[in-house]
Amino acid sequence: MSKIFERIVHDGLSSHVANALSPRQHGFVSGRSCQTNLALLLATSYDAINSKKQCDVIYTDFSKAFDSVSHDLLIFKLSKFGLSGSLLSWFKSYLTNRQQRVVIGGETSDWLPVLSGVPQGSILGPLLFNLFINDLPLKFNHSESLLFADDLKLFKVITTPQDAFSLQEDLNGLVEWTEKWGIKLNANKCKYLSITLKKRPVLFNYNLSGHDLEMVYVWKDLGIRSLADAHTCVDLVEASDRFLEKHFEEVAKGDEFLQLPVDQLVDILTSEDLNVSSEEEVYNAIIRWVYVDKKNRMSCLPRLLKEIRFTFLSPHFLVDILEMEELIRYDWKCRDILDEAKNFHMFPDRRKHHRLANMKPRTSTVGCIFSVGGMDSTGHSLNSVECYNLRSHRVSIEASMMSSRSGVAITNLDNRLLAIGGYDGRYLSSVEAFNPGQRNWCPMTSMNQVRRYHSACTLDRQVYVVGGYNGRSVLDTVECYDPRTNRWRRLSSMGHRRRHLGLVSTEDYICAIGGSDGSAYLDVVEVYEPRIDKWRVVCSLQSRRGGVAAGVLGGKIYALGGYNGQANLATVERYYPVEDRWVYVAPMNQCRSGHGVVPMGESLYVVGGHDGTQYLSTAEKFDQTVGEWHSIGSIGMPRAVAGVSICKNMQFT
Repeated sequence: MSKIFERIVHDGLSSHVANALSPRQHGFVSGRSCQTNLALLLATSYDAINSKKQCDVIYTDFSKAFDSVSHDLLIFKLSKFGLSGSLLSWFKSYLTNRQQRVVIGGETSDWLPVLSGVPQGSILGPLLFNLFINDLPLKFNHSESLLFADDLKLFKVITTPQDAFSLQEDLNGLVEWTEKWGIKLNANKCKYLSITLKKRPVLFNYNLSGHDLEMVYVWKDLGIRSLADAHTCVDLVEASDRFLEKHFEEVAKGDEFLQLPVDQLVDILTSEDLNVSSEEEVYNAIIRWVYVDKKNRMSCLPRLLKEIRFTFLSPHFLVDILEMEELIRYDWKCRDILDEAKNFHMFPDRRKHHRLANMKPRTSTVGCIFSVGGMDSTGHSLNSVECYNLRSHRVSIEASMMSSRSGVAITNLDNRLLAIGGYDGRYLSSVEAFNPGQRNWCPMTSMNQVRRYHSACTLDRQVYVVGGYNGRSVLDTVECYDPRTNRWRRLSSMGHRRRHLGLVSTEDYICAIGGSDGSAYLDVVEVYEPRIDKWRVVCSLQSRRGGVAAGVLGGKIYALGGYNGQANLATVERYYPVEDRWVYVAPMNQCRSGHGVVPMGESLYVVGGHDGTQYLSTAEKFDQTVGEWHSIGSIGMPRAVAGVSICKNMQFT
């Protein structure tokens, strides 16, 4: 009866405020959607591009907006919509005297009063929030704004720096509004995007309360997929799906994700290319989607649970989280799915005959960081291999390589780890591969040249090996391995000889960073384009760095640590490809050279190296969402000039 009454009140209130709702609000409003929201932005952007201008878009992020709404301020705003007397008193009663508690693993906390927020999961909650935020667009005098519930974007066509100043003034107005009404902005998650084809766009450092906003080159906007689908734009639908797969964890946190129809959600979850740090994130996204409209969506839960790769969930997660979820506990279809997953983990001897045994991991599923070969504190080359499990945080010893290898290069190819070259008392050209499923090493075709202190990366299923030292001279040579022909071939040489360099691959090119030419430490950065087999010089580092590690995260290139000729470094630089510039970001907790780095999700993991005094066994993690480093501690034996890589498709045992 309470839900029926709430629906009656909702319909009456909706009718009463229909003409007063801001046309900028597209969330939870009849006739509007994420598609209509996006269409308005695209129209402005399209006109700007056609007129050879640019459109700057500010994407904002409110911190727990629905939970932060002051009850007193909401009642005040409702009165401004003409509610008074007993009706206004009813809403005050509806909002206040609520209590909540937390249930984890069958244990419950004490009941505590809810002092703010609109009731989430309720019928009235979204409408009440829309009324609370309704006057926000009135603060923007110079730019356009669009809302989808609490997702706000400000945008303006930019022709001169003064236009950018005007957009900044509206950002200042946003800050004033949030301070007045008690809603907080998460400045670290607010970004801006410049949409233009201009070779020399107007550049401006937008800021929120003194915090400079990060410029991004891609951003999630789910409306584009539905808009493309409605107009049968097949290429755009496919591009939208690829973007959603790549940025799933970000997208799943947004309100637009919660509006997806179940068929589209199933299509997304089915993909092996879904980019998630773990299957736990898939489960969390499913539960969040269901709870938005529990009554109508709970029947979809069995269908959605079948898309989870249960062999890559830990037994503890199955028992502590899934088994305690009431939607699963009281649905026999869900219970059957959970029991099947538990049986897989409980009876290892029966797994090869189990239906789940053939379940493939998603290509992004994180497994373990491998530290391969290198040099120990006595200066001896190592053939040992250690594996750090990112879920259990345990270190295990894996099968040793066939040869000891210090100054080895490591890369991934077709779900295998390749150990390339190095030194075992003599300089090596040999290559061997580790199969994570079989846990063994096997020989592969050797390089054309012996190399130590070189670097390797993979791009479009081709392995590139760059620079190094052959025992006589520092190398500028480059060679490439093609698994289809099982051969190595020579490519154009770099413009500089390099050993101890950083090397990364992006979607289109390879980037060689720093290093040493044998007489000086380098700040020079070169980019190789496979399509034309040519190297070109780009913006130099701000510091010279030999023994530097390099990684790619969020479309940007990082150069971490190294040695500048005087001291080992903890500093880190980040490269913005479009702007061709390096900037310093938060330094590591320890100085490191000869270390390894691997990207995972929103983080970079740095492992081992030398701090100028001793070889290191420690690791640390950079979280780009907050721009901070966190120490992990020891993850194996101390080693430097080792190969470090990540293996993402290992089942729990």
